Amino acid sequence: MMARMKTRRPMTTAALVCLALSATACEWRLETPDPSPLIPDATEAVRDAAAVAEARLVEALPYADPGGPGAEWLYEFESLASDVHLDALGGVYDPYPDPAPDPSPTSDPSLGPTSFSRFASLARDAAVEGALTVEDADLALLLAAIGLSHAAALRLQSEEDARASGVEVDVSADRLLPLPPGLADTDPSVSMALVPEATLLSEETLTGLILLTDYAVYVFQLVAARAEGPLRGVAYLRSLLLEERAAALVSLVGSDPRGPSYVTDRTRLASNEAMEDLMSEVEADLADAYVAAFAEVVKGDADSVEERAWLLSAAFDALVGSWVHGVEPGEAPMFPGVTVPGYAPREPAPSPSAGA
Repeated sequence: MMARMKTRRPMTTAALVCLALSATACEWRLETPDPSPLIPDATEAVRDAAAVAEARLVEALPYADPGGPGAEWLYEFESLASDVHLDALGGVYDPYPDPAPDPSPTSDPSLGPTSFSRFASLARDAAVEGALTVEDADLALLLAAIGLSHAAALRLQSEEDARASGVEVDVSADRLLPLPPGLADTDPSVSMALVPEATLLSEETLTGLILLTDYAVYVFQLVAARAEGPLRGVAYLRSLLLEERAAALVSLVGSDPRGPSYVTDRTRLASNEAMEDLMSEVEADLADAYVAAFAEVVKGDADSVEERAWLLSAAFDALVGSWVHGVEPGEAPMFPGVTVPGYAPREPAPSPSAGA
């Protein structure tokens, strides 16, 4: 007896002939067409592009042969973070999930011993571009955190390798988040400048950023006065950079919320090591604050690519500024500034208040 088909349709002549014959004499049968794959929408396409880039990084890491202090740091961080990033993104979309195993990555000639940094760059670009353009606010925030972590790790690699080669790294320069090539080609007006000429942020959010930046200036000036060796110059130059940025942020508000003094625990200034830890925490708090401001933007005005860009770039500058002060790969946040289920973020310090 023939099984009933799920949808009714007229029988073809061939099918009627087949019914007239015995079951053993007829070997012809109707084939059902392959199911059509689901077509992802724009949001899913962005998510999947980031997941694919992350999966490629995961595949490349076992075959990497890192060399140099920066590359070793990057490799150790990505070995910890890339799988977690991929899980948070929900994995790669498969329109026809089958039990068949995936092909081995060893058959892919693009996976070479030194390719892991290239795949980390591709993962960074996919996440950052998605964070700047996707309409879904929650996905934009997740991609921003993932992209920032890749970008900071790659920048730390380049700075550490430069120092190991005897090249002086200019700590007084702004560290701009690299603009993804795809976005640079389609929208050249997007700028990663650290302070814009105008902003959509609320005055309350801007005031918080100004006070945190000004507090960082205060801390770095203290370190410059008390530290020994090269740390004095590093802290002094960074304080000048942050002081200039605080003044630029004040111009966006119209009134200056800064006070004449701040208070910090003097035990944090007891040694160079303690001061480096303090500097790292202050910069990390700044990075978290910029990510929180980014979240405010994507939830309030999802189409503002320019606004997202300067906030991510400022967060990137502060995040690298935090990691350069001795942060180990296992201590570096995989989702800076963002809470992801199953992952415990760093506890931020209380926001500073200007003294009277």
